[in-house]
Amino acid sequence: MRIITRFRSLLAATAALALSTVGFPPAVEAQAPKSPQAIFNEAQASFEAGRWKEASDLFDRALQTPKLGRAAAAAIRARRASALFHLFDRALAREEAEKSIAAFEALGVAKSEDLALAYLTLGDMARGDLDGSRAVAMYGKALAVTEGSEEATHKRWARVGTGYAALTSDPALVANLIDQQLADDDAAQIPVDNERGNLLALRALAELNRGDARKAAGFIEKALDIVGRETTKVGLTQIRVRSDAALIYARLGDEERARKFFAYSGAGRLKEGANLVPADVDLPVCGDDISPKDVAVIEFAIGADGHAAGAVPVYASRTGTMGATFAESVVHWRWQPETLAKLDLFWRAAVRMELRCVKRPPAIDIADAFRISTEAWLAGKGVTVALDDPTARPIAAGDGARMAAIANDLLALKGRDEEAAAAAAQTLPDRLAKASAPADVMAYAAYKAIRPRTSGSRSSYYAAVATRFAPIVATFEARPDAGRATAWLRTEYALALESSGAIGKAPPILRAVVETSPAILPADDPVRSVATLHLAMLDKRAGDAAGAEARLAAAGMDAEQCSLLNVRPVARNTSLSSGIFPAAALRWGFEGYVREAFDIAADGHVEDVRTIVAYPPFIFGPATEKAMTGFRYLPPTLGDQAVGCVGQTHGVRFSIPSG
Repeated sequence: MRIITRFRSLLAATAALALSTVGFPPAVEAQAPKSPQAIFNEAQASFEAGRWKEASDLFDRALQTPKLGRAAAAAIRARRASALFHLFDRALAREEAEKSIAAFEALGVAKSEDLALAYLTLGDMARGDLDGSRAVAMYGKALAVTEGSEEATHKRWARVGTGYAALTSDPALVANLIDQQLADDDAAQIPVDNERGNLLALRALAELNRGDARKAAGFIEKALDIVGRETTKVGLTQIRVRSDAALIYARLGDEERARKFFAYSGAGRLKEGANLVPADVDLPVCGDDISPKDVAVIEFAIGADGHAAGAVPVYASRTGTMGATFAESVVHWRWQPETLAKLDLFWRAAVRMELRCVKRPPAIDIADAFRISTEAWLAGKGVTVALDDPTARPIAAGDGARMAAIANDLLALKGRDEEAAAAAAQTLPDRLAKASAPADVMAYAAYKAIRPRTSGSRSSYYAAVATRFAPIVATFEARPDAGRATAWLRTEYALALESSGAIGKAPPILRAVVETSPAILPADDPVRSVATLHLAMLDKRAGDAAGAEARLAAAGMDAEQCSLLNVRPVARNTSLSSGIFPAAALRWGFEGYVREAFDIAADGHVEDVRTIVAYPPFIFGPATEKAMTGFRYLPPTLGDQAVGCVGQTHGVRFSIPSG
């Protein structure tokens, strides 16, 4: 985090003081390069310089010193724990910190900077695990063991760590601790610098999370006076403080100031910024703990491996665990490697997004069973891979190298690198055939290879998809071993025809799926269920409502069962004009992305439109929500109930044309 990270480097300023607790005399010129003192001195120098691997190894050597005192061992373990934490060796870091604490307790040591360091390391780990209550407890113990000490680094670290751990769960505690720190800084006559600006910004967020945005504005204005407000100087401190200001003024309803500070934070001004939102986002499901009206803003970094890191809630509309729940969902997000290549590392270091819950978990997609079959086939060939994870890399055992190459090509089909996908699509069919891949695997590869490139409308895109499906379906229809795969591909073909507007061509294809023998396609198979729902929908549209209901009744289908399926209601009018681009956002040069959730009524109208993901926060959501109330669908229904139509989502990218 912005302050805590710097605190670790500030440990160097207190190293000489801390040496007195480990039982060695003050650092002197080593008489022998391998003496215990020399080993310790080297370890401490590496620790202060941030050479964590070297420091950890040297501290470990120091622990092997014969006749090492228990107090010295306890202190060394505390420092080694901190180094290991920086190396992401969390298990060993926790073990060393806990051993250090136990040793100090056994010695009856109640006040020690090294004991505080052990507690701080455990607090940081708990905060990283989004275990706010444990983090607050550990930071509290660190504060207790530094009481009365003139050394201020660990106190500040503990207070600020508590601030980030409890910001949305107990903002009153955060406000109290930051007030204490500001008072201590005043008493010590510490010069005003970015650290004070950060403290004031954290104090402002505490008020925002307490529900007093106006009081928060008073603190954030003081922070802006320190770090700079409308300047071209941009560091992580400026980004965060200005982002805090934008968030506060957005909650006050001062949209112009909110946009101004978002602009000066860099949010929304990044080309390719819409790609900060991954293709698949995991969000909490609305329930007893989170309501559809709740909103949180989560800050996180995007690591080089495509994983989210350091997710922390900076705002939640209600205090409690809700903010941490949203942050935990972000931890599971993944980004395509080729997407990351387009995003500057600096702008990936502190991303903020507005999030809300979804009304249902992800629906069962009829493609999932074929993906799972493909993963199982690869596993049988010695290759482990998650084909739904864009950051996945195949793990091959034994002589699975050739199969790992096939797995890489399957992943490339899902990626956004058009050239890699095209190359994989061209070579995969022959390679899979030589590997004697079963029909389900061949069908999955063929399905993922359909990637028409068109800049036209949604209907023209699906028309291109349908055109590509036609020969693939014909190929599988000729295979006697491909009954279930054929039924699936026929269904996908029919759905593409529906979405393209060629609705009249879909019923015969869907009828062939529904009439597939139960010995090939079980009665409760999701492929059959989706095909039956869509065929009934089209029968109703053609005027045969009674026949459609009879078909659904004969299939034994009910609304609860169907609500679990991704039945893809047919869009009748989902066009959005360029006029929905907010004029003020256009004036400030913002680009971004929103994902809206909504329900579809039995008559096809859209209800309860809500922004569930937005980057930048609070900029594009309101205009998009208003525009999407005009969407119309042809929904699958059972009686007077639309099924599978609760919690539908639709993403919209806002981009300013170049030139």
